[in-house]
Amino acid sequence: MNITGASGAIPRDDIKRMDAHAERYYEEIRKRKSDVAAIAENAGFSTEDVEKIKLHIFIDTHDLGDEREYFD
Repeated sequence: MNITGASGAIPRDDIKRMDAHAERYYEEIRKRKSDVAAIAENAGFSTEDVEKIKLHIFIDTHDLGDEREYFD
């Protein structure tokens, strides 16, 4: 089974490619500046709440063991 659909799909057993894809995509999300307002409007949340969520999940690092890291 594939995770990205028929075109350009990554097989589920190709963990290295999946991890690399996730890292690139999360970095892209970190760089976005105009997504918070759109997410808030579409999800029915305040922009302040969406900004806090984005900071927590994508921007802030967390103590996940030996060092501070982003969630993945």
